[in-house]
Amino acid sequence: MNDETVGPLRLPASFWRAPAVQEALRSRDVSALFREANERGVSQTRIGAAAGFSQGRVSEIIRGTRGVARMHVLERIAEGLSMPEGARQSMGLAPGGKLNSSLPVAISYGGEEPGDDVDRKEFLRAAIAAGAGLAASRYISLADDQGASDLRSALAGPITHYRRMEHAVSSEHLAPAVEAHLALARVTVDQHLRTAGGLSVLAEIAGMTGWLASDRGDQATARLRYGEAVERAQQAHHALLAAYMVASLGQFETEAGNPRIGLKHIAQAESLLDRSAPDSATAWLSSLRAVTLAQLADHKGTHAALKLADTLTSRQRGEPVWPWVFQFDAAKFASSEAVALGRLGELSAAIAAFEAAPNTAGPKPRALAQMDHAQVLANAGRLDEACVAALAALRAGHSLGSVRVVNRVRSFHRNLSVDGAEMTKLNDALRAVT
Repeated sequence: MNDETVGPLRLPASFWRAPAVQEALRSRDVSALFREANERGVSQTRIGAAAGFSQGRVSEIIRGTRGVARMHVLERIAEGLSMPEGARQSMGLAPGGKLNSSLPVAISYGGEEPGDDVDRKEFLRAAIAAGAGLAASRYISLADDQGASDLRSALAGPITHYRRMEHAVSSEHLAPAVEAHLALARVTVDQHLRTAGGLSVLAEIAGMTGWLASDRGDQATARLRYGEAVERAQQAHHALLAAYMVASLGQFETEAGNPRIGLKHIAQAESLLDRSAPDSATAWLSSLRAVTLAQLADHKGTHAALKLADTLTSRQRGEPVWPWVFQFDAAKFASSEAVALGRLGELSAAIAAFEAAPNTAGPKPRALAQMDHAQVLANAGRLDEACVAALAALRAGHSLGSVRVVNRVRSFHRNLSVDGAEMTKLNDALRAVT
C-alpha cells in the first residue's frame, strides 16, 4: 500500500470481525485498534493520513503514551478508517456519523490531543506534595482565586452531606437530589468556574451519581456518569483524581460482569500513578486488580496483586488518605482479600478471611461483601449459614433501596436448592420485597 495515499482507509471486513478488534471497539481502545491495523500491514503514516494524525502521534497512541479523549476525534477516526455501521455502534457511535450521547465519553490515560502540554507526572508530584488526598476543599483549590474558591466550596459542600446520607437514605430518593446538583454544577463550572478546582468538584459529583445509578441498577446511566467523571478529572489535569475515577469505572465494569474491560481500566488507572503516589492509592488499585483477576480465574495474578496490596497497606508510605473519601487500611484490605479468594474458589481460605475481616465498610459495600460470603458458604456446603448471610444483605439492601444488592440476593437464591428454616426465611423476605 502506498504510504503517501491520503483520504479514508478501507480495511477488509475480516479486520472488523477479528476478536481483538471487536474488543478494542467495545472498550474504545484506540491504541489497540491502531495497533491491530499496523500489525496487519497498514503503516502508521497511512493510519495517520486517514485519521488526521501525524505519524508520530499515531506511534504515541499505539505505545499508550497518548490517548483519545474527545468524541469528535473518535468520529474522525471512524470516518477515516471507513468503519462499518456495526463497528461504529460497537464503539458507541451512532449510524450516519452522529455521536451516540447515551454512552460515556472516551477515556484518555496517557495524554490528550494536540494542545495538551501538561506533564501529568510532574503535576501528580505537585498534587501529592500539596496534600492532595487530605480533603476536597484542600486539594481542589488549584489555581483558583478567592472568588472562584468560594464558589468551588459552595459546590463541593453538599457532596460530603450526600455521602453521609447515602448510609441511611434510599438511593431512589437520594439520586434525584445528587443529579440535580450535578446539573447545577455543570452550568456553574462551564460558565463561571473553568478552573482545576471547579472541574475536580464536578468530577467528584459525577462519580457519586455513577455510584448511585449503579446502586439503582441503571447501568447505562452509571457508565455515562463515570465516563463524565473521568473526562472532568482529566480536564482538571489532576492525575491522582483521574486515576481514582478511571479505577472506579473499572470496578463498576467488573461488578457489572465485564471483568476484562474492568481490568483494562484498572491497568490504565495504575499507569497514571508514579512512584511518588501514596501507598494507599496503589494498594487500593492492587486490591481492585486482585478481585477482577479472581473473577477471571487467574490464580497467580490474584495472589500477586493481593501480596502487593498487603505490603503497601502495611507500609503506608506517603499521604495516608487517598482519595479524599476513604483510607485504604488493613480492614479494607482484609475484605478485598476475602472477596478475591472467594471468587477464586479457594473456599477454606476465603471463609477464614471473611470471618477475620472486620465489618467497617458502609452498609451497601458490606451487604455486597456479605453476598460474596454467602456464595462461598454455599459452595462449601454450609447452606444454612449462607442463607443467614444472604438474608442480612437483603434486609440492608431493601432498607436502603439498593437494587444492586437485592438483585445479587435474587441471583444467589435462584441458584440455591435447599430446604430448611433459614431458606424459608429468605424465601419469605424475597417475596416481601417483590
